[in-house]
Amino acid sequence: MDTAVNTSRIDKLRWMMVIAMILVGMTSAYVNAISAYIGPFAEKGWDSTIIVIAFSVMTFMSLPGSIVGGALKARFGNKMVLKVGGLGFALTCVATVFITSPWAYVVLMGGVAPFFVYCVYVIQMANIGELFPDKAGLATGLFVAGVGIASALILPLTEWLTRVMDVMYGIGLSGVVYGGFTVLIGFIMIDAPEGYRPQGWTPQEYEIIDEERAEISDSNRDINWAKMMIRPAFWMVYIGEVCFGVLSSGLYSNFIGMVSGLLGVSDSTAAWLYSLFTLVMGGSGILLGYISDRLFGPTKSLALCCLLTAIAIGVFLATGGNSYVLFIAFIVIAGTALGAMQALTPNIMMMAWGNKYFGINYGIMLTTLTVGSFIGPQLAVRVSMLQFLGVSGIVMAVAAALIFISTMFLNKDLGKKVF
Repeated sequence: MDTAVNTSRIDKLRWMMVIAMILVGMTSAYVNAISAYIGPFAEKGWDSTIIVIAFSVMTFMSLPGSIVGGALKARFGNKMVLKVGGLGFALTCVATVFITSPWAYVVLMGGVAPFFVYCVYVIQMANIGELFPDKAGLATGLFVAGVGIASALILPLTEWLTRVMDVMYGIGLSGVVYGGFTVLIGFIMIDAPEGYRPQGWTPQEYEIIDEERAEISDSNRDINWAKMMIRPAFWMVYIGEVCFGVLSSGLYSNFIGMVSGLLGVSDSTAAWLYSLFTLVMGGSGILLGYISDRLFGPTKSLALCCLLTAIAIGVFLATGGNSYVLFIAFIVIAGTALGAMQALTPNIMMMAWGNKYFGINYGIMLTTLTVGSFIGPQLAVRVSMLQFLGVSGIVMAVAAALIFISTMFLNKDLGKKVF
């Protein structure tokens, strides 16, 4: 009886919890606003090539952040993760107000703050998977959409703050607000109990292609990081995600500067174009999550988005690389692809390797952003926008091929046509 009552309560409140987790996701949106700081930091005499190192470092923090967040959740629950992560993020941003060196910025906002962000963010992705076993793609897409909308709103706000107050005070003020949201939500969050199933839902049946493998996967759905990393499918998805990392980190790190130089628009206009990019990236998560749940599955949907991005880049470059309309089209398609990556990658991992070890497994997958961000931001500040797009078109075509091929290997591992 108690279990039934608890299930009914979670069924009613789980969508509200997604909204709460979106507010938590604002911290991750904030750390991606680094491109708004390049100009103000340059006025301080700080080298932009040092500043973008912060973006590379912050993606590396996904692994330790995921490990610590997972350990905290296992021992104290998700509420404690939210409280510790939010407080740590806020205090780090406040400490940033007092720094005078670009390398100190790299340490605090590239290392410490993202550590707390990933402690929180990855665990919320796992929580969504546990709360929505029946609608994982849609729920994850909604979460990504909310964070994307937050990103769309945060960059112009951040850019405005750099004009009305000292950039360091703007960082501190914003950090207190976003970190405070996270701590507050730590008091109201609901976690799904182990084995939770919404009332009236039964897991989908898939076509068996290898009975022995299917029996093994059914008896042990949870694969730890060591077993995951010896599977070819993992490395195909991993390398595909690295390709995403090159494109996304390069755009995040210096979007305003590159677009201003390419199209001859003001920094404010470039900031709004970035908002369009992040808005599409977020909104597409809902659509792609639904399409994945209902039609193609996560791997094929993601591969298709990669292919369309490569084609969009090719068309833009082939027509001279100066069309405002075609650039907006590229933004829309690339934003859709990156939204698909954020919404569908967690689903791929939970469907293939289970929920139990998702924190550490997803943390390992997020290191793809680290690898990609060692290439993307440095490339973005050293070459022209056209050259950067040319490289990005090639890597997105590679991503499309690898992720599509991974479908066959994932199904083989599971012994059934899950993907």
